[in-house]
Amino acid sequence: MPRRAASEAQLAQLAQLAQLAQTLRATTNAETTRLATSRRLEIQNAALAGQARNPVLRGDDWPGRWKRRASGNGGAYLLSPCPRKR
Repeated sequence: MPRRAASEAQLAQLAQLAQLAQTLRATTNAETTRLATSRRLEIQNAALAGQARNPVLRGDDWPGRWKRRASGNGGAYLLSPCPRKR
């Protein structure tokens, strides 16, 4: 009988651990999404503020979206709405 009580206690503990793991996973996913969104907004703001010449912001985050304006604006890098270069 004591063995059965111990196994029931272990089962309850395992269920609690599983629930905790699920909560932690959901929290981690939400945090990852939030970080990715804030990083994207940071890149957009930098591009809008004219700081887009920074090589850190060019190429790694949105490959293929940067294009060089031939005339006007001093040839600054701009975000193209189309992922392909036109």
